[in-house]
Amino acid sequence: GRMLLNDGDNGDNLVYRYQGDGFTDGYLDNDDDSWRLLWLTTPDGRYRILVGQEWDYRNDMALSIVGAQMVPWLVALPVMVI
Repeated sequence: GRMLLNDGDNGDNLVYRYQGDGFTDGYLDNDDDSWRLLWLTTPDGRYRILVGQEWDYRNDMALSIVGAQMVPWLVALPVMVI
């Protein structure tokens, strides 16, 4: 297939290696960072959509969310025990 649209940033470096709809791990052209990719096909089968996010960014974001949720609990838990 040919690319119709991309974000103009990293989208033009995505490598087309479709193995089926769903999540896969992959890389960009000329980039050693690993990416988490999601492949989706439109219901009529005419288009295939690929979106991705760097694994490092995903991990940093997840740790930030967990940390933001844990701090209030760690502060409030001793008070609730009393």
